[in-house]
Amino acid sequence: MAFNEQELNRFKRGETPIFEKIIEEHKDKIFGNVIRLVRNKADAEEITQIVFVKCYTERKKFRGDSKLSVWLYRIAFNEALLFLRQNKKWLRLEEQARKSVPCNPKVEQLYDEKNKKEWLNKALDQLHPDEKWVIGLFYYEELSYQEIKERTGLTLSNV
Repeated sequence: MAFNEQELNRFKRGETPIFEKIIEEHKDKIFGNVIRLVRNKADAEEITQIVFVKCYTERKKFRGDSKLSVWLYRIAFNEALLFLRQNKKWLRLEEQARKSVPCNPKVEQLYDEKNKKEWLNKALDQLHPDEKWVIGLFYYEELSYQEIKERTGLTLSNV
């Protein structure tokens, strides 16, 4: 849901009811995107909480050039990347995935649903976090290229 100008003004003033509405509307999607990057529920919950704290404390910086959801996704992506860099988890995940993903998985394994999901997750772990973020927006949230462009700030050709 897009917020109207009056609601955005209430948000910028820091009114609690509108902020609660924003959290309720976006928390699941933000959490879903973050957990796909950090791969840990507790870390994803913490990052999601940081996103909304930052949303509130920096609400006056929201210029309205884009939708509020785009601004939130950008904060979430940046916080998840910051977390991965600070904890060097990206390097460990990448290293772990490279060791465990077979170069030529057996065809039978790919048809076994459990193995297929496991193999796919390990393959996704080899991607850079921003690539994984875009794939999540496209396949999990079923956003169009244009919507992904708006949420990530990437050019359409990069998406």
